[in-house]
Amino acid sequence: MIEERQAVIAAARTWLGTPHRHRQAVKGAGVDCAMIIKEAFIEAGLAPSFDQGFYTHDWHMHRNEEVYLETVKSYMGVVDERPLSLNERLAENPSFSVDPADVIMMRVGRTYSHGVIVSSWPDIIHAYFPSGMVEEVSVMGTPLMTAPTKIYSYWSKT
Repeated sequence: MIEERQAVIAAARTWLGTPHRHRQAVKGAGVDCAMIIKEAFIEAGLAPSFDQGFYTHDWHMHRNEEVYLETVKSYMGVVDERPLSLNERLAENPSFSVDPADVIMMRVGRTYSHGVIVSSWPDIIHAYFPSGMVEEVSVMGTPLMTAPTKIYSYWSKT
């Protein structure tokens, strides 16, 4: 399991610096937060290739359907589905952490529409619209700390 987690993180890191581009999955040219998670798990040999389906760049602002979240849940098991922000999780448990290669889904707008891969808590890898690219950064002190979250793991599948 440790080797699998490391493989996911290594695969995700090969996307660092790739521009944020909606619905794209071309290393060095464009990827979004859904596609980098999908591609990292495929490249690590843990998930099959699949069609993510069509989604508009602002679907999370106008719809209530949890399209992205349901896709994540079909491949991963639940770690914690309480809709708490990372700030709330840390206030509840100061030693809170997330395992490497687990996925944190964050509610932005009306749905859980931003996903990140934990590289080494509190560091995350994600394709982030505000920075315009895939980055590996500490989530601490960022606006993402206040978004409601749900946590999933490939290794928690039932």
